[in-house]
Amino acid sequence: MRRHELVAKQRAERKALAEKHEARQIAECLERQNSYRKGVMGLWDRLSGTHKRIKKQNEQEMLNAQIRDKAEKDALIAQHIEQRKRLNTVRVQERNEYITQKQEFQQDINSYQSMLSEMRDQKLKEFSQDRKLQESASSKQNNARSLNR
Repeated sequence: MRRHELVAKQRAERKALAEKHEARQIAECLERQNSYRKGVMGLWDRLSGTHKRIKKQNEQEMLNAQIRDKAEKDALIAQHIEQRKRLNTVRVQERNEYITQKQEFQQDINSYQSMLSEMRDQKLKEFSQDRKLQESASSKQNNARSLNR
């Protein structure tokens, strides 16, 4: 997976988690609101201190929910960081393999060029020797013709 694909996927996951948290927060808030009684019984709860106890409990539940949501978000972010580290490790390995292969190819090219150069030098040397032999044979024939005349 390419980095930009991973980043897009992780953004979508974080957005989905944020939307989930928001929906759950709204639902839990409504649930806590519904824990208060209305009407005369609600007034009685205020006078008896039950309302205050319920309010404190709701605040604690809200705090616990925030802590839970933050822990979920932090866990997701840690997971994303780990995924990016693994991707980066793979990219570094691939880069190192590429560099190694490039060096091997360059060595092969250099060896081949050296071999070609040696072959060319050998062929030139052979050609030069053949040429000298031909010139030598030609000059001997010319000398023999001159003597025969």
